[in-house]
This record gives sequence, structure tokens and C-alpha cells, in this order.
Amino acid sequence: MIVETAAVNGKTPMQIADYATMRALAAAQPPKEPAQVETILTLFEEGHEAPPSIRAPDVAYLKALYSASPTLNKMAQLNRLTKAVLETSPDEPQAAK
Repeated sequence: MIVETAAVNGKTPMQIADYATMRALAAAQPPKEPAQVETILTLFEEGHEAPPSIRAPDVAYLKALYSASPTLNKMAQLNRLTKAVLETSPDEPQAAK
């Protein structure tokens, strides 16, 4: 992953590491539309408040992704990931490091 030096100004090492984790482990992309849940993937997006670290929906996404059966078809996998993310509480604290 390549990150422009100017883009990381004002970001903490924790934020950058969490963002890189999501991009590397899940090949996740920032949302194209306004995010319905708080995610570290909006860290570099204009008009979004930068989350302080990885968020509960991010962790739910990673857990669902890595615990899925490799025999699931694409739609079943997408439904599983979506459900895991949307079922996280917006008040749920960030994941433990």
C-alpha cells in the first residue's frame, strides 16, 4: 500500500495502521456513498470526520470474512458480511487491540 505523505498529516499512527489493516486483510474500499456505519475506511475521505481507530463494524466485517466457509457462494457471503456489519451497535466501543 502506498500512502501520500501529505495525506497522513494530522492522522495518528493508530489510524493509519487500522486503515492499512482493513485495506490489506479485507481488500476493503472506502464507501462510495455516505457510510451507514462508522468505519476506519473513511479516514481519507473528504467531508467525513476521521474515526480515532478501527470501529466495531470494521471488526465485525473482518470476523465474518475470515470465519466464512470457503464453499459459500458470492451472494451468501455478501449477505453474511452485510448482516454482520449492520448488526453492530453504533454505541459499541471499538475493538480491543
